[in-house]
Amino acid sequence: MELLNQPATPINTPQVIGLMNIQTIVGMDAQQALDAKLSLLNSFVSTKKVLEQPSKSKEGYGYKYADLNDVLSAIQKAIGDLDLAFIQQPVNQTAKTGVENYIFNSKGAILDFGSYLLDITKPQPQQYGSALTYCRRYSISSIFGIASEEDTDAKELPQYMNPEEIDRLTLPYKGKQVSLSKLFSLGLAGDTSAKGKLLDRENNNITKLAVKSMNEMWDFVQDINAMKDEAKNKTEKKQSQQPPKQEDPFNDKKVDTDQPIEQLLDV
Repeated sequence: MELLNQPATPINTPQVIGLMNIQTIVGMDAQQALDAKLSLLNSFVSTKKVLEQPSKSKEGYGYKYADLNDVLSAIQKAIGDLDLAFIQQPVNQTAKTGVENYIFNSKGAILDFGSYLLDITKPQPQQYGSALTYCRRYSISSIFGIASEEDTDAKELPQYMNPEEIDRLTLPYKGKQVSLSKLFSLGLAGDTSAKGKLLDRENNNITKLAVKSMNEMWDFVQDINAMKDEAKNKTEKKQSQQPPKQEDPFNDKKVDTDQPIEQLLDV
């Protein structure tokens, strides 16, 4: 019974949950740190409760989505006057780019959600910028529970993805990121590993749509070639059925126009 009267001992809980790490700035005592963390979590939960899903007004890669500006505007509107802010810090590594997301408050508590990186197949400024924008939109949407893309699992996918969109997509293959179009070419050349990578059931819906589109383009080319062959065969068959051209019996006879007409007529 004496144990029940003793003061409660705080339970030590982990500061890291998955990739999420909650900390406070240096110099705070235990009570200040606890208050700051609880205040941050309370504001974060309150934000998610009132956050409205942004409209998916953009279209690309065969689906509709909310662009980065719409996502950030929806988050800022939900935060309102709450003591909550966030930072998306760009992170660049060799052939990779992405962001690390932080959420914090004025009391000194910080939520670090870790890095989100994408491989870059063509290390050019434009591709870095596109990948960084995608990382920012996708990661911050996941953190705040925003469905920034259409749920393509819930309905039929679009029927086609154009070559420019396909060219931007890659899959890991033999230790590096390889474009889908190159994997498709390898598969046609007999590389069963490349073909298996493209047909992997675990691929996301966008990759599956790209593979479907490449197959349809290949089938279309094959149909065109078949039509050309059929037209050629018909032409050759028609020519073979025509009667042989009769040769002119006088073709090899030369006439000397200077000879008298009597000699030409042999009279």
